[in-house]
Amino acid sequence: MPIRARLLLTTAIVAVALIPVYASSPKFFQAATQSDFLKGDVDNLSIDAHGQLTLGPVTELVYETSAPFLWSMVAAPDGSLFIGTGNEGKVFRVDAQGKGSMFFDSAELEAHALALAPNGGIYVGTSPDGKIYKVDRNGTATTFFSASSSRGAAAIAAACAPGPRMPAHSLAAAVMAATVALGMAPGSPRAAS
Repeated sequence: MPIRARLLLTTAIVAVALIPVYASSPKFFQAATQSDFLKGDVDNLSIDAHGQLTLGPVTELVYETSAPFLWSMVAAPDGSLFIGTGNEGKVFRVDAQGKGSMFFDSAELEAHALALAPNGGIYVGTSPDGKIYKVDRNGTATTFFSASSSRGAAAIAAACAPGPRMPAHSLAAAVMAATVALGMAPGSPRAAS
């Protein structure tokens, strides 16, 4: 056998012999609790407190904002989404095609609660001062309620009375926004005291 063929054959044998060196061996681990699973990456699965896996919701990026916190979201009848954020108290509107823009910029830090208002507007419950803004469909806001107002709860009750001025569904939305903004929602520290 010529030297060249021997060299080629020897190189091939050495190469084939080295292939198993780069192979990986199986690794086993046991994940029995929720915290065990959460150490890894979990996509499209939900893990309950007992460590049981179930199919989770599919997530999809709809709109990206620089806000560090998304506190609230409500869907409008036209398919758009209103998203309340924090540390700047902004509300963004994302249309059905995924195009978003700032809808309302409050003077407070967080937009904790959103509720639909009549004629395409929204109520925005903010924190830390406990104000509720009524924002019309064009983004123009008026202070609907202020916790520091001397009118207090009687004022919001009168303003929210169902009837020609405010239908019952809007009353429920305004009360929801008020309880969240004032920290009186079930489970909040103020509600427990």
